[in-house]
Amino acid sequence: MNVPAATAFKTVYLLLVIAAFAAFFTSCGVKDYPQNPFVYDYNIDILPEGKYSTEEKKVLKDQLDKQLHDSIRVRWQSKFLVAKVLKTPPVFDSANISTSQRYMRNMLHTLGYLRDSIRSSYKVDTVEDQKRVTVNFNVYPGTLFRFDSIAYNLLDSVPYTAQIDTLQKLTLGSLGKSQIHKGDPFSQYLISSELDRIADQARNNGYLRFGKEQLLAVWDTVGRSILSATTDITEQLQQLEELRKRRQNPTADMEIRLRGNLDTARLRRYYIGQIRIYPDTEIDTILNDQSKRKVEVVNRDSTQFTFITYQNLFKSRKLIHYVSLRNAELYSQLDYLKTQSRFSNLPAWRLATVVPLPRLGTDSVDFDIMLVPAKRYNASINFDISRNQQTNFGSEGNLLGLGANLNFQNKNFAKTASISSTNFRYGIELASKLDSIQSQQFTINHTIQFPRLVPKLLKIVPRDWRELAQTFLSTNIGFIDRKDYYKAFSFNTSWGYEFSKNKSIIGIRWPNVEYNYLQRRRQLEELIKTNASYKFIFNDGFILSGILNWSNINTRNYLSITKRASVELSNFPGFLHSLFPDGKFYRFVKLDAELGLNRKVGPRKRSAVAARLFGGLGYGLPYSMPTGETDSANLWMPFFRQYYSGGPSSMRAWTLRKLGPGSTIKSFDKNIAPDRFGDMRIEGNVEWRIYLAQLFGTYTVETALFTDVGNVWFYRKNNDFPDGDFQLNRMLHDLAVGVGTGFRIDFGFLMARFDFAWKAKDPSPSDPAAQNKWFYHWNLGLGNTYGTQFQLGINYPF
Repeated sequence: MNVPAATAFKTVYLLLVIAAFAAFFTSCGVKDYPQNPFVYDYNIDILPEGKYSTEEKKVLKDQLDKQLHDSIRVRWQSKFLVAKVLKTPPVFDSANISTSQRYMRNMLHTLGYLRDSIRSSYKVDTVEDQKRVTVNFNVYPGTLFRFDSIAYNLLDSVPYTAQIDTLQKLTLGSLGKSQIHKGDPFSQYLISSELDRIADQARNNGYLRFGKEQLLAVWDTVGRSILSATTDITEQLQQLEELRKRRQNPTADMEIRLRGNLDTARLRRYYIGQIRIYPDTEIDTILNDQSKRKVEVVNRDSTQFTFITYQNLFKSRKLIHYVSLRNAELYSQLDYLKTQSRFSNLPAWRLATVVPLPRLGTDSVDFDIMLVPAKRYNASINFDISRNQQTNFGSEGNLLGLGANLNFQNKNFAKTASISSTNFRYGIELASKLDSIQSQQFTINHTIQFPRLVPKLLKIVPRDWRELAQTFLSTNIGFIDRKDYYKAFSFNTSWGYEFSKNKSIIGIRWPNVEYNYLQRRRQLEELIKTNASYKFIFNDGFILSGILNWSNINTRNYLSITKRASVELSNFPGFLHSLFPDGKFYRFVKLDAELGLNRKVGPRKRSAVAARLFGGLGYGLPYSMPTGETDSANLWMPFFRQYYSGGPSSMRAWTLRKLGPGSTIKSFDKNIAPDRFGDMRIEGNVEWRIYLAQLFGTYTVETALFTDVGNVWFYRKNNDFPDGDFQLNRMLHDLAVGVGTGFRIDFGFLMARFDFAWKAKDPSPSDPAAQNKWFYHWNLGLGNTYGTQFQLGINYPF
C-alpha cells in the first residue's frame, strides 16, 4: 500500500510532537531541598518471593505504606500532565525508620501475621548538590495465623429459658451473621467487627445500655491445652505432633465473654413507653412561647403519640408515618436510628434529635423527638449559555444558546412536611449574527413530593419498603418553537412511587399521561416530501403509559459500579384505540439499560478510569387501521422519544444530532436531512481522567483522554435512510469511533468541561469517500468537518 508523502510527513510530525511532550511531562524534579541528606524515595518489598500472591502483596503493600512515618513516606506531586515534582523534602532521620518499623509491625499483628520480621536499609545518592536518601524495607510477614475454635460465653443473671432471650441465646441464634469463622485470618479488625455485631444485636433486642465495651475477647495462639504434663510416651508424641502442625499452620483459639464486675443495669431489656413529638420547637427550648403551647394526643395502630406544638406549623397525624417506634414494643436501635434518619432527611426541619429517656428503676424508656423547623420557602434563579454548531433544523453555522431557570420550593406543603417545587425555564437559540431567534423553549413543571406512600391503602406493601418510600405527583407544560419548521405543545402529568432498599432505587410511574400537539410549518412539510418517514415521526398524539425504573450504585475499594434500567409501556395492549378508533394514540415499548464503572487510580487516588455502556430500544406497535392504511403514528418512535447522538455528553466528535442512522450517506443540508435520530442507540465511552493540580489551592484541574463508540439506528427498514436500520451482521461497520482530550476545572458547585474530539471512523458522512476511513483528512482546524470538534459541558459526561 502506497502512503502519500503528505500523510507520512503528518504522521512523523505527530509522533515527534508526542515524544517531545512525553519527554517534557514525564521529567521529575526536586525543589526547595535541604543541604543535609533528605528522603528522596522509599521501597517496600514483601519477602520471600513466591510465597505470597500478587493480590496479597498489593494489599500488604498498601497497608504497610500507610504506616510509614510522615517523613519517610514522601509524596511526589503531579504537575502538568504526568510530570512529577518533590517539593521541600524532609531531612533524613534514621530514628524515623525504627518508628516506621514499629508501626508496620503493629499493623501486621492486627492482620494476623504474628511472626513477622522487618529489615531496613538506606542508600545515599549524590546528584549535583543533592544528597538523596532511598529507604528500603524488606518485610517478612511470616505465616498468617487463622482462627481455629470460636466460643461465646455470654451467660448472665437472666435465666436461660425458651421464654426469655438472653444475650447468649441471641448471639448463638445469629451465628449465621458472624464476622469470624473457623479458618479466617486472625485479624483484630474481624474481632472488633464481631464485637460490634454482638453489641448491635443486643441493642436491637432491648438492651438499650449495652455496648461493645461490655465484651471481652481472649485468645490463645500457643495451644496450652496440648502442653499439659503427662508421663505417657504416646501422649507426649501426640503433643509434639500437634505442636509441629501448629508451627506449620499456626492457629488461634478465641472466646468472647462478658467483662467481670459488669453493671447489671447494662443487662436490662427496655420496652418503649411514651413517645413525645415536638414538631416546631426552638433549639433552645427556653425560647418556646409557653402561652401558645398545645398538646394533642393521637392514637394509631395501638400506639399513642403526644404532640406538643408552639407554632402550629404541621398537621400532627401526617408526621406519624415517619416514626418507627411503637408503644410496649421491645426497644430496637434499628427503629430508633430509622426514626432519627427519616426526620433528619426531611427538608422541613433543619435539626432533628431523638432523645431516649430511660425511666429510673424500670424497664421502660420514653422518647422525645425534638424537631427544629427550617425556612419554609426557598427561591433560586440561574442562567446558562452554550454554543452549538448546526444542531437544529434550519440552522446555519453556529448558534448561541441562552437559558434561564427560576425555581420556587415549599418545604412544608399543606403542613405535611411534603415538598412542592415549581420550575420555570425559558431558552432561546440565536443565529451566529445574533439577529434572529432560531428556536424558543418554555416549560413549567410542578412536582409535589410526599415522603411516604399515598394513599393509606398501600399498607399491603411490606413495612421495610414503606419506611423509605416516596410518592410523586408531577405536571409539566412545554412549548417549543423552531423557526420555519414546527411548533410543539406538550402536557404531561404522572403519579409515581420511589422505593429504596439495599443500595437500589426502584421508581414506578403510573399513570403517565401525556399529550403532544405538533403544528408543522413550511420547511418541515418540504422535508416530508423528500423524507416520507418524517410523516410517521413528526406528528401529534396521546400517551397513556407506565414506566418502571431501577438503579443501583455500589462503591467498594475505589471502584464504583452504577447500573440503571427502565422500561416504558404505552397504551398496551391498546384498549384506548378500541374505545376511540379515530384517536391518535401512541403505542410502543421502550427499553433502556446502562452500566457505568469508575475506578480511582494513581497517587492518592485522585485520577480515575471511567467507562459507560448504554443501550436503548424503542419499538412502535402500529394499530390495524379500518381503512387498511398504515398507522401514521406508530411505525417508528415519535420525535420526542427518538434517540440521537453527538454533543458534549455523547459522541463528542460529532455535534448534536449529526451522527447516523447506521451507515446512511446523505447530505446534512437543511433541505435534505439536517438532523439524525433513530429508534435504537448503542454507545460505549471510556475516559482516563488525570489529576493535574489544585488551582489557587481550591479548584481541582484535570485532563482527560477519551474515546466514544456508538451510533443510532431505525429498528424497521427506512427507505429514506439506506442502511440506517439495525442489522447484527453490519454492526461493526455501523459503529462510529471518536477520540479526544480535554481539561476540566472543578469549582465545587459545578465542573466546567472543555473537550476536543476528532472523528476516527465515521460511518455516516455526507461525503461517500470519507465513510469508515480512519482519521480521514484529519487536521487540527477547529469546527470544520474533519477537524477538531470543541464541546463545552457541565460536569462529567457520565
